[in-house]
Formats: sequence, C-alpha cells, structure tokens
Amino acid sequence: MQKIQHKEENEQALIEEMAATMEELSSTNEDLNSSLKLLGESREHVRTIIEQAPVGIAMLEGPDHIIEIANPAILKIWGRKLSEVQGIAHAIARPELIGQPVNGWLTEVFETGKSRKNDEFLVRLLDKEGLRDAIVNSVYQPVFSSEGKVTGVLVILDEITQQVLNRRASEKDQQMLSMATLAGELATFYYEPGTNQFSGNDLLKSWFGLSDHDSMDLETAISAIFLEDKVRVAEAIAQSFNSNADGNYFIEYRIYNPHDPKGRLVQARGKVFFDHNRKVATLNGTLRDITEQKKDEQRKDDFMGMVSHELKTPLTSLNAYLQLMQRTAMLEGNTGQQNVIEKSTRQVRNMTAMINSFLNISRLDSGRMLLEKTTFDLGILFDELEEETLSSVHTHQIVFEKGESLMVIADREKISQVIQNLVGNAVKYSPMNTAITISFTSIVNEKVIITVKDEGMGISEEDQVQIFERYYRIKNPQLGSIAGFGIGLYLCKEIAELHQAKISVQSAIDKGSVFALELPL
Repeated sequence: MQKIQHKEENEQALIEEMAATMEELSSTNEDLNSSLKLLGESREHVRTIIEQAPVGIAMLEGPDHIIEIANPAILKIWGRKLSEVQGIAHAIARPELIGQPVNGWLTEVFETGKSRKNDEFLVRLLDKEGLRDAIVNSVYQPVFSSEGKVTGVLVILDEITQQVLNRRASEKDQQMLSMATLAGELATFYYEPGTNQFSGNDLLKSWFGLSDHDSMDLETAISAIFLEDKVRVAEAIAQSFNSNADGNYFIEYRIYNPHDPKGRLVQARGKVFFDHNRKVATLNGTLRDITEQKKDEQRKDDFMGMVSHELKTPLTSLNAYLQLMQRTAMLEGNTGQQNVIEKSTRQVRNMTAMINSFLNISRLDSGRMLLEKTTFDLGILFDELEEETLSSVHTHQIVFEKGESLMVIADREKISQVIQNLVGNAVKYSPMNTAITISFTSIVNEKVIITVKDEGMGISEEDQVQIFERYYRIKNPQLGSIAGFGIGLYLCKEIAELHQAKISVQSAIDKGSVFALELPL
C-alpha cells in the first residue's frame, strides 16, 4: 500500500514538473514569437528607410554581388527598373559598366573588407537614348556577418552632375570676371550694411594706400574721399539704398591717400541687392580711374569750344549769302539753282546745329545753360517737328503719333532739341525704308512720356549702360561709316536732368531701340 502511495506521489510530482516545463516552453515560445515579430518589424523599418533615402542605396550579396536591395533613388541613377536587376549579379544586370572600374572596386571591397570612397567620379550611365556622362559621389562599404566574414557590399550613390556643372560654370564666370576687371583696370568693392563689412580687391587697396595684405574697412574708404565730395557720395549711397529705387549706384568723386596726395578721379558703379523684406543686403560694384579720361575730355571741350566760336561767324555769313542767292533764284525762276541752294542751306543748318551742341556742352560745364520754361502745347510742337522732319528726311517712314492737346511747362526749344536729336539718331542707325515712330502719352503722377522707336541695329546691354556718357560711341563695326562725336545723347540727358526729367533706352541687338523721355507736366 505504501509502495502504491509512493508511486502516486512520484507521478504527481512528475506531472507538476512537466506542467511547469510546458508553461516555461509556452512563455519561451511567446518571447521567441515576439522577438521574431520585432526582428521582422526592424527589417521592414530598415527597408522603409532605405526606400525613402534621398541618396541611392543598394545591397549586393556574395562574391557575385547579387542585387538584393535597390532603392528608387539608385534605380533612377542607374536608369533601371527593380524587376530588371533584383536577384541578378551586378555585372550582368548592368552591362554598360563594362570597361569601367566599378565592378573591379566591388570585388576589391568584398575581398579586402576595406571600404572605398570616390568623390566626383565620372561614370557612363544608362539613359533612354543610350549612355550619358554623369558625376557621382560613391561609397562601397563591406557588410560583415557575426563571425566577421564579408557577406556583401553596401553601395551608396549620390549623383551631383548638375551641381558640379553649375559650380564649374560659376568658377569659369569668376575667372572671366577676374580677367575682365584686371584687363579693364577695375577696382571692385563689397559692402554689407548689416555688419558694416567693407572689402575690395588689391587694386582698390592700392588706390587707398594699402598693401595687398592689409585689411580694409569702411572708415579707410570714407577717409580717402575728398572732403568736398563726401556729402555727394553719402547721398548717392542713400538714394541707391531706397527700397523704392532700382538699386543702381553711380557717382564720380575724388580720392587720395598719403602716397598719392594729388589724388585721382574715380567713377563708381554698383548695384544694391535687397533681401525678401526689401532691406539692403549688399552693395557690390566697381571703381574706374577716369582721371586721364576727364583730362582728355577737357582738352576736347576746349578745342571744340574754340573751333565752334571760330566757325559760327563764317557760317552765319555763309547762310546770309545763301538766303540772298535763294531769293535771287526765286525771282529769276531758276528752279535748278533753288534746289542746289536749298540743299546747301540744309547742310549749313546741320553744321550750325552741331556747333550749337558743342557750345551747349560748354555752357553746361560752366553752369551757363539756363532753362526758359514756358507753358506750351506738346501737340503743336509735334505738328511743327513732323512738318520739319518730313521735309528733310525721305529715307525712312516717319510716323508722328499725336494724342490730344497736352499742355507742358518746360523749355520748348530744348525739348524740341532732344526730340530732334533722338529722331536724327534713329535715322542714322536704322536701315533705309524702316519705320521711325514718335509719340507721347500722358501718365499718372502728372507726367508725360515722349518716345522715339526705331527698327535699327539695336544696342547691347553693355553699351546701354554708358550710351548717355559724354563722347561715348557704341563699339560696333557697322558704325565705321557713320559720323558722330558722342555728344548728342549726353546733351539729351543733361537737358532732361535740368528739367528733373528722366531719359532711358530699351533695346536689343537687331531688334531696334525705344528711347523715352519722362517729363513732368
């Protein structure tokens, strides 16, 4: 009986032990399932990260580099679809790499266990129309097992073709700009009002008495400006900083330094760049030494002023003789002689107008050109100019577009001179039989815009910047046979500024030009 009882107790203990073991196995199984689930989620998370990565990523397995994973970014670089490469050896899936070093690098990384990195590597990649040149940054990273054995290669690619091309283009532009400033003997400057930072190239430093290695600040630049010019420079900078202005900076002033006490006259040109809030970010520009240029201009002015005075008297006498001869020819009814005299009289008038231009420049320089403002009808002035122009110009289609009567307060003679000058230029620089259109339009803010439009050779952007400067002539081989001194447009600009008006040009090569005078009413 005791044996039976002892046996039952052993069996009960065994059952309890088995139950405990089963419970433990069940718990272990649950932990294992949970770990497997976490591992699966982890793998899926890694795969999702790879899929969404902004750079190309691929996982190659084994010595044959079987493509296991390839994200959309790398497929785009390769020019392939996933179905074309997945599960296939890299060398077979991408035959376009034959003769290129990529497959060799993969084998090297797999065999040595050492990663490889390539910066700005040029490679030929598959494209819709064949192969294309591409520039990439690449990393080939060996993948190790838990035993430390290489099992594959992780490939990371980033195509930077466009960025490199843009950088190279920028570097080329910088080189060309540097060569241009060097050849043109231009000093360059950079000013950042927010930080008060001011800098310039070596030429600018030399003009301000500094060596190439010296640092330059705004105080040094300001101290070198002649006292009489400092206020004008400050006003010009302040005007260019105005958020409602076009940001252009232009002024001529004198600078000096202890090594150059006589100083030099410089012409400053710059452009203000605004941020998104229309606050001044930077002022960048150039300085050009115009000391000798101004001396040459002064010599020209002196010579032309002297010659003009000397020529005006005989021209006046010649004109009087021609008028007398014309009256005699009319009385005698000699039409042939009348035509010859009329042509001679026209040339005398042209010569007189040119001499008056020279004299007007002299008056401008001496401050003796004064305005005689009157109130006149611009429409009537257009009628007079139309009659005069049509009687003297027969080579072009002259069109005066006249609006309604418009009263203007200005110097009638000088406004007429500006329009005649612009029309004369249009005739000179436009092919025969093309149209020249002269018009005026009143606009808000009590202003009128007078425009002269032609179908001529056009003006380059470079020339447009300087075309209103004294003695400036467009550098164009086609102008070899066209006479001119480069003072007409300069005189137009000066007359406009005396009226607090603005003259401008819009033009493109072979597309003609439109000159506009914006005049207060």
